[in-house]
Amino acid sequence: MTLSSVFAKLSRKKVIIFCLHSANQFTHIENVCKKFADNSKSKKIFFIFLVSRQYKNQLAERLHGLNLDFDLGSYQVVQGLIIWDVFFAIDQRMRVAPKLWHRQRCRVCIFHGQPTKGNVFVGFRPSHFDVFFVYGPMMRSYIHEALPDINKSYTIRLFPIGQPKTDDLVKVQDGVRSIQLRALGLDPSLPTVLYAPSFEEYSSLAMMGDQLLAMFAALPYNTIVKPHPAFYRVYSKYDTFMEGAPSVDTWSHRIASFNKVHNCLFIENECIPSERILPVVDVLITDHSGISFEAVLFDIPLIFIHCAEFFSIYLPKQYSIDGNQLLGSDAVNGGRSAGRTVHMLSELGGAIDSAIVNPNQSAAARSRLRDQLLYNRGNAAERFVRATYWLIGGV
Repeated sequence: MTLSSVFAKLSRKKVIIFCLHSANQFTHIENVCKKFADNSKSKKIFFIFLVSRQYKNQLAERLHGLNLDFDLGSYQVVQGLIIWDVFFAIDQRMRVAPKLWHRQRCRVCIFHGQPTKGNVFVGFRPSHFDVFFVYGPMMRSYIHEALPDINKSYTIRLFPIGQPKTDDLVKVQDGVRSIQLRALGLDPSLPTVLYAPSFEEYSSLAMMGDQLLAMFAALPYNTIVKPHPAFYRVYSKYDTFMEGAPSVDTWSHRIASFNKVHNCLFIENECIPSERILPVVDVLITDHSGISFEAVLFDIPLIFIHCAEFFSIYLPKQYSIDGNQLLGSDAVNGGRSAGRTVHMLSELGGAIDSAIVNPNQSAAARSRLRDQLLYNRGNAAERFVRATYWLIGGV
């Protein structure tokens, strides 16, 4: 890794590093990498992609075919990195970061989703970053509320970039919708409901998953179940972060049983990203997952299952956060101002029927929230690349 960056410097190339925790996070920079690959200036840049060792082969497959000069390594070497110009981290809570050796170098946090749950900056170390690439007005406001001294003590600069992952999110035509639903084994003539819960021990999947699957199996609609990506990962038995949380390993029998039901699909792995599913969805059901912000971009009606224990027990226990005090903020509750919240399972069926019959319910609220989510909508990857060239002083 060090040798490759040395050779790049000897060739008078700039060195840009992207640090990911999993191959799945490549989704957040895929459009950016394509923009770099299409730009002739990138011939003067050497890219390094760092990821956890168990995901190196998966990330190599995602990078295959991109016209970039790059190397692939483990993010465990981050602190020992010496030769680089710009370092991009997708996770704001990095335990370690490369050291600054001179002022020209810049460490940038690009995040991996809109703020939600109130825990974005728990464990955050201001000394690890020099720049934030901000998605939109809501994220900017949240940053200033959570880090009131950001412009004083921290000297972190905020760049209005947008969310590159969302650049290609467009509503599909009916004909394409039918093809995609058939490919998933579902009926194109039926409305489609997506249940996409969070992953914690007090998520709706953990608290009432069996009851929810039974109810979904009885609906006269297509139903897709796609939990948070953390549901699909393998964690150490000593990892207390996932203690009590459902996982693909412990749910394999439930998944198999649900997938035997006509027009029901429980996604069994991470191979189908949310941006592929959302365009064919008529209603989104979640609890406090940030997928609701992506659904708002499609103007999809939202239903939130309130999990009181998540806010009153989990957030205080895991992050020392008063969840009930923050519950009224869209940047914490997943954008509930733009949807309908149900507090009892008995309310959910009626809420689904109502959203399908009248999808324009809360349309004005969804529009207001949508306006707060993104800068440079549809053009964030291009803005990201231009900002990077500026940070490295041109190439």
